[in-house]
Amino acid sequence: MPYICAVLVRLAFIRPLAPSAAVRPPTGDDWLHEPKWDGFRFQIIKDGSDVRFYSRHGAQYTDRLPGMAEWAADPAQPWSELTFDQFGFHAKVAVKLTDALYYKAGCDRLLRIVLVHDQVGKRPDQMFYCTRLDWSAREILSAYACRWAIECTFENCKQLLGLEDPANRLAKAVERTAPMALILYSLVVVWFHRSGHRLVRFPLRPWYTKKREASFADMLTTLRRVSYDEKTEGLPWNRCALKTWIAQLTESLSRAG
Repeated sequence: MPYICAVLVRLAFIRPLAPSAAVRPPTGDDWLHEPKWDGFRFQIIKDGSDVRFYSRHGAQYTDRLPGMAEWAADPAQPWSELTFDQFGFHAKVAVKLTDALYYKAGCDRLLRIVLVHDQVGKRPDQMFYCTRLDWSAREILSAYACRWAIECTFENCKQLLGLEDPANRLAKAVERTAPMALILYSLVVVWFHRSGHRLVRFPLRPWYTKKREASFADMLTTLRRVSYDEKTEGLPWNRCALKTWIAQLTESLSRAG
């Protein structure tokens, strides 16, 4: 009597052939062509009642991260409360933490994702992600908050120091523009920290009467005004009208932002 053995084999992911670059597509009756559309392409494996979805690199997409609203409303994962008081982030927030795939940010790389809900309601719900799977929600949000100073630096250099649209064309001039703008930014901040803070005058804004901290525009305005005052110090101030006119002109030319 013959012996029959049945072996159950779980169907596995089959890595697809990757296309290679060419100057022009091949021709002939053996070739078919189609346009490439943006979006997701999945390999679907149906193994009995089991259905699995794989990306072209073999990452499994069967169990996906829910949308932000669904995740926020999910009672199976409760909120945790965190309080932040650091530059760029002063708030008490509720957070949820999970590890998941986010194709737009990390493709097939697993990310640690934090969902943040502002309990006061000043900010909309947001998701922040990180490649460090060992970081806590506090570490991830603190790292994002610390980047705020860098973003402000880039914005100020572009808006106030001409980094956004420099008028240069030569290769070395282009290479020197960004370093020079950042050096000038640093010099202005250091000068203001050492002595300029004693001379700052905030502009009169009835809608902003509680301003206490100087922005980079305030620092640059103070430096310009002090520099103009030094240049005009030797002028004769016999006529009061001339002195007033020079002061108004200096204030107007010094204004940044």
